[in-house]
Amino acid sequence: MSSSHPAEPACTNHTPLYNLSALGRLAHDAGFVREFKQLVLQEMPERLADLEAAVTAANWTRVVRESHSLKSTMGQLGLPEPAHLLRQMELAAASQPVRAQLRGWLRRLRLAVAPVLLAFQQELRADRFAPVIR
Repeated sequence: MSSSHPAEPACTNHTPLYNLSALGRLAHDAGFVREFKQLVLQEMPERLADLEAAVTAANWTRVVRESHSLKSTMGQLGLPEPAHLLRQMELAAASQPVRAQLRGWLRRLRLAVAPVLLAFQQELRADRFAPVIR
């Protein structure tokens, strides 16, 4: 599978897990895509943990900042549901929301992002064994 195309899940559902078309021409650069996936894998778990810590601490300013930043990343990954959840969190945090609601959105966010991170791990592992064509 070409790195520039959305990943297909292992099940019979043919909805792409992600879509890198928001990266424009860079979505067709295999080296850039590989580095982008590695960066997402390295940073996403920590960024989600930072958001969760901000929610737990009721640090609404930080929740707004972390949600906004992650929302941009979800847009680059072509993940509309996580981007929408983050937008809800960003808006709610600005009005000092109920923590339980934010925790629910965090759970949904983690569930939505987990398959993409797994796909990136599998694709990067497979890329290590693929012949390099120049």
